[in-house]
Amino acid sequence: MRLAVLVTLALVALTNGAPAPAAAPTAKLSDGSVLTGGTQGSQVYWYGVRYAAAPVGNLRFAPPKAPPSPAQGPPTSQSNRRRQYGGNNTYAGQNQAEAGQKLWNIEEDPDEQTSVQKGGKVQVQAIDSTTKGPRCPQSGSVSDQDEDCLFMNIQRPASLSNGANVPVLLFFHGGGFQGGSGNDIDPTAFIQAGIDNSQPVLVATINYRLGALGFASGETMEQLRDSTPSNVGLNLGFRDMQRALVWTRANVASFGGDPDRINIWGQSAGAFGVGALLLGNPDSPPFQGALMQSGTPGGPPIDSASTGTKTDQFNRLLDNVGCDQNDSNEGKLSCLRSQTWKTIRKASIQEQSRASSDYIRGSYPWTACIDGGVSRKGFFSDRPSVVLSQGNFAKVNLLSGNNEDEGTPFAPQSFDDEESFGDWYKKIWFEDPDSDEANSAFSDLLQAYPDDPTVGSPYRPKNGDNDNRFFGDTNQFKRAASIYADTRFQSVRRNLLKNYLKKSPKTSIYSYHFANYRDGDADYLGIPHGADLDFVLGRNTQNPSMDAKIAQRWIAFATNGNPNIDGLANWPKYTSKNKQLLQYRDGTSSIVQDDFRVDAMNVLNRDDILALTGR
Repeated sequence: MRLAVLVTLALVALTNGAPAPAAAPTAKLSDGSVLTGGTQGSQVYWYGVRYAAAPVGNLRFAPPKAPPSPAQGPPTSQSNRRRQYGGNNTYAGQNQAEAGQKLWNIEEDPDEQTSVQKGGKVQVQAIDSTTKGPRCPQSGSVSDQDEDCLFMNIQRPASLSNGANVPVLLFFHGGGFQGGSGNDIDPTAFIQAGIDNSQPVLVATINYRLGALGFASGETMEQLRDSTPSNVGLNLGFRDMQRALVWTRANVASFGGDPDRINIWGQSAGAFGVGALLLGNPDSPPFQGALMQSGTPGGPPIDSASTGTKTDQFNRLLDNVGCDQNDSNEGKLSCLRSQTWKTIRKASIQEQSRASSDYIRGSYPWTACIDGGVSRKGFFSDRPSVVLSQGNFAKVNLLSGNNEDEGTPFAPQSFDDEESFGDWYKKIWFEDPDSDEANSAFSDLLQAYPDDPTVGSPYRPKNGDNDNRFFGDTNQFKRAASIYADTRFQSVRRNLLKNYLKKSPKTSIYSYHFANYRDGDADYLGIPHGADLDFVLGRNTQNPSMDAKIAQRWIAFATNGNPNIDGLANWPKYTSKNKQLLQYRDGTSSIVQDDFRVDAMNVLNRDDILALTGR
């Protein structure tokens, strides 16, 4: 007994002498709801933060709506799902008025969130925000997927107060509009690089709708959008990004972020999304800067919503879920909304599988379309190059760049002659690949991209053998990788910057060329698509110091529009007179001219080829 008392007293003494555990971080939203997050080392986070209403039931294929009030967490249990959706899979707040909401004006609107009331008072509750929300439907395991997927993860240094007003980076993930998730992006090392350089920053990553649920178009969808724009939308994945921007603008101050210093940042499909938001917010943009890694407003073909290719895709979706193509437009929509999300997911993936075996326009199904532009709460009033040439884009600071061998992960390895190479390129880039215009343009491109492995991609094979075709003596892989990369990534970057320099001369532009090998990549990949992101996020373990320096430049740009920091070489602005790039190569950085393959890319950026390729 005496021993037990002594032990108890000792434990009490130890407890009294130890510091109290840090309180869990909280953030109070604009509607009064309180989110409770977690702590990880020197950083705090809030996961599974709902930035839009669940896009289920009658909100499937609809533009994103404001999230309910009080706030709700992810659908982690059946009881929570019933509370959020009701018993018939219909979102509980979807039919409530959103009085005063100005979705596209992006202002701090007191009515930014809908109200779920009881007894005339908003019911405020504490929300556990320590669990990430589900991924949007895509290929892979469904165990962590759900149609109710429009969630955000927020992270910042723990040392900051909720009123710190630090710069904000809102990140959009890649995945070809078919896959990926904000959950895949861990900003811990990136944020730590800022802490180590006294550059605190807040990073938010989001999910957005993918595949058919995010980018279905076609004649039926366009007609439904035209007749009931609040009920049916186009380019919904991009609309989700815009919705996330609305929510961030209204609420990020509660987490320690500065709503006047929001920067939109994306990689691959996410960078194309950033480009879409540049075109969708030409006047008084609600963000101060844009960072685009391997993407611009154009790249994949952007065609009319009712082209034959997109209409055929939508009709196959109807067939694959058992809906009648001959039904009225409203009947087709009702049928699609009556299906389970797993049924829609399966049909969406079937179209992706078809694209992998039968070349289709743009290489992927379910991609963006011309949606009427800003006047229709969209992004593209025309092809991106046309909109850019008109100067209809956000005049904000830009940071944009590519990897040296963007095309190697995408180029087929089976082409042993020019005919098969040409059949592939014309089908994925030309709406009518057999037309005289397509054949004439492709003839010019063959001259610009000759059958010479020494000028193909990878441009600097690790083994130094530039004559190596990798997959056979006559194989066209290096040629295909070069022209694919320049069509989808490099030439459109140059076209974007050219139009910014012409139409927005006061904009600060910084561009880079990433040519640093990544450990583990096969020789034929060179420095492939996605390599730069591993270094920016600190996922590369071969040179942590280099990773941190790159991250610090990105954070400096987000802070004041200038990526230059003390102790690192000067990164000059990209100007009409000095088109210079910061190049990362062999573990260091240097300044190079943006003049590689300039003649070939000038062919790609001819007006007729821009039109034929939908860029």
